[in-house]
Amino acid sequence: MKTHIEKLGDVGILSVDGYVGPGAAGDLCDLLVEQVRAGQSKLLVELADSCVISRGGVRAVVVAAYLMRGGRRPFRIATGDRLEAYLRRVSFNHLLDIDPDRRTALARLSTLRAGPGGVTVEIGPEMVSDVWHSVPRQARRA
Repeated sequence: MKTHIEKLGDVGILSVDGYVGPGAAGDLCDLLVEQVRAGQSKLLVELADSCVISRGGVRAVVVAAYLMRGGRRPFRIATGDRLEAYLRRVSFNHLLDIDPDRRTALARLSTLRAGPGGVTVEIGPEMVSDVWHSVPRQARRA
C-alpha cells in the first residue's frame, strides 16, 4: 500500500494506491483516525483505479466516515466505477459519499462548511441540482 497525505485549503486528502490487504488495513485505519483526531474539518480519501482493497481496508474507511460524521464534518471518497461498485456492495452506503474523481469530490466539499451547528451548504443556483443529493438530510433543512 502506498499513501500520500496532503492538505488543500481546509480539505485533508489521503491518496491510497496498491494493495490494501488485511495487514495494511490497520495502517490505513491509523492514518485515517490520525487525520480525524487532528481536527481535520473536511476529509477526502482518494482511492486510485489500481487500488485493491480488502474488507478490512473498507472497514477502516467506514470507521473514518463514521468519526467524521459524528463530528459533523464532511467526508468523501473519490474512486473509479470498479471500486465504487465494490464499496457499495460490501459497506455501509449511508456513510459513504463517493465521487468519480478528485475534482468532483473537491467541488462538493468546497460547498460544505463544517461547524459546531453541523454542515452548512454554500452553493450557487447552478450547483443546486448537482450537489443537493450529496448533502446530508439534516443540512438540507438549514
